[in-house]
Amino acid sequence: MERIRRSGASMMRWVAGAGARYGAGPFWGGEGSPGSSPRASADLDLDHLSRQTFGDPELEDELLRLFDEQAEQIVARLAAPFEAGEAERRADVAHAIKGSALAIGAMATADIAGAYETALRSGDPGAEQYRNRLAQTIDAARRAVASRRMALRDEAF
Repeated sequence: MERIRRSGASMMRWVAGAGARYGAGPFWGGEGSPGSSPRASADLDLDHLSRQTFGDPELEDELLRLFDEQAEQIVARLAAPFEAGEAERRADVAHAIKGSALAIGAMATADIAGAYETALRSGDPGAEQYRNRLAQTIDAARRAVASRRMALRDEAF
């Protein structure tokens, strides 16, 4: 189990770096991309997730658990009032969830997190329009994660 935990954490960091290099939006949208998979829902691309975890259901469950824990913390941070001078900190939070979302195939969450991050870093006065949308997509991704984790447990028996 410890090997799985370390692998999941390493993968989250690796994918976060890939998301930063490629961006979440256009990279994920075309035919043949993870978002176009027949097993992709609006909230979670299971084919992408399977590729990320090398088809290992234990690693998949661990990666989903890590995402869920991080997402819970990030939603709480997003709900806090926006204070002057904290745009950079919020951009870092958006970047973190973007990478985690890319790791599990939550492409809509990654897209909105990327847009929020970009808007914050560029000083866009309309950046906060993305905050509620991001919280909504994180909630949808968390519901999809809970459903997938339940399915993984059912498949194990």
